Amino acid sequence: MKIVYRVTEEDFMEARDLLVKNEKWSRRLSRRSMPWMGASIILSSIVIFAFGKDRFEAVPFALIGVYFLYCGLALRPFFKNLYRRDPRYRHEITADITEDRVHVVTSAADTRLKWDSIVRFLESDKIFMFFYSERSFSVVPKNAFAPGEVETFRELLQRKIPQSQRGSLGVKYRFFGGL
Repeated sequence: MKIVYRVTEEDFMEARDLLVKNEKWSRRLSRRSMPWMGASIILSSIVIFAFGKDRFEAVPFALIGVYFLYCGLALRPFFKNLYRRDPRYRHEITADITEDRVHVVTSAADTRLKWDSIVRFLESDKIFMFFYSERSFSVVPKNAFAPGEVETFRELLQRKIPQSQRGSLGVKYRFFGGL
C-alpha cells in the first residue's frame, strides 16, 4: 500500500496528546505536580521576601519555583516549536508499506525501515504514532489512507510489532492498539 501525506500541526499536537495519555503514571504525576510545586515555591519565596530578615534568600527559591512552573507547563509549547522548526513537515511524505518494510521518501531523505526497527506504536482516532526509541517517533495521519486501508494497516502492525518488545533503552513497552 502506498500513501502520500503531510503531517499538520494539528496531527503533531494529537501525537503530543497521545504520548501524554500513554506515558508512565509516575511521569504523568511528576509533570502534573510540577506547576503546583513551582507555584507554591514562588509563594513561599514571596513570604520570605516580605517577612524574612534576609530577603536575598527568596531569590533562589523564586528561581527554583519558576523552573518547576516552566517544566510543568512547557510540553505543549515545546511540541509546537518542534513542529514549526522541522522542515520535514513543510513537504509531502510518501510511504510505501509492504510485508517486509516501510519505504519512506521525503524531500530530504529516502529511508527503508524494517519492521523490527519500530519498537512500538500508538493509535488515536486521527493518527498512528511509531516509535524507533523511547523519544524518537514519526506521525502518520489516518486520513492518508484510502477507505478500508486503516483496518488493513492496523492488522499489519499487529502482526509485525509484537505485543511486548524491549526498546532501545531496555524499557519494557506495551502495545496500544485501537485507542
